[in-house]
Amino acid sequence: MRITEVDNIKRILKGSIYVSSGTTAHCFKLKDGRLIKLYRDTYRKRLLFQHNDMFELLEYTSNISNDSYIGADEIITSNGEVVAYIMPYIKGRTLGRMNRKNTVKTVLEQYKTLLEDTYKVSEEKYTIKDMHDRNIIYSPVDGFKVIDLDGGKKSRLDNMDILKVSNARTIKETVLKGILGVPYKYNMEFIPYELRRLFENDSDNIDSILNYICEYIKEDNPSVSNLKRNQNKLLSKSLREELYYY
Repeated sequence: MRITEVDNIKRILKGSIYVSSGTTAHCFKLKDGRLIKLYRDTYRKRLLFQHNDMFELLEYTSNISNDSYIGADEIITSNGEVVAYIMPYIKGRTLGRMNRKNTVKTVLEQYKTLLEDTYKVSEEKYTIKDMHDRNIIYSPVDGFKVIDLDGGKKSRLDNMDILKVSNARTIKETVLKGILGVPYKYNMEFIPYELRRLFENDSDNIDSILNYICEYIKEDNPSVSNLKRNQNKLLSKSLREELYYY
């Protein structure tokens, strides 16, 4: 892991392109094609830094990165403090804005890789936290890419089976909410009893859920837009309370 000390962050940002902002940082695409996440002075950022050694967390998440989970390449510091990190720029759209023409079969095929990689980071004791549709980038070519790994942390659990189940459930719910068009601030509950049973009893498998939905709406391989159009038949939503755990 490379650590770069700077006296003026603007020098790194020169010629960069603004990409997005979140609760802890602004993101810019650098001239070299990589993405920089520049931390903001917000309540969420202060919580993150208060409860974590950021050098340790960013190095850890970099070391456990794989095809689906993308960590930092480089840490940027100023006066010895972490102010930003740089990671590869991921092409695609956030999960909630994925192309509506993508089909269920394509999503299912690419979800398998995401699930395998979720098990891999779980074996490295990574706990997924603060997961929502804006933290997963989707491309029909490259599949699912999980970013903002600094939102998670290293688990103290010794039982990796429990962690695998917990992480897999988090990813499953996030992906389903994304393709069904449920905003991340909402809970969802399936209306058909069989869908509720499948969702509650199967920790990681979305195949059975999406296959049942296809039968329910009487389409063999519907597009994401068709799933969203049938949302009111499939589920109910309720605003969830936001809690921050670090």
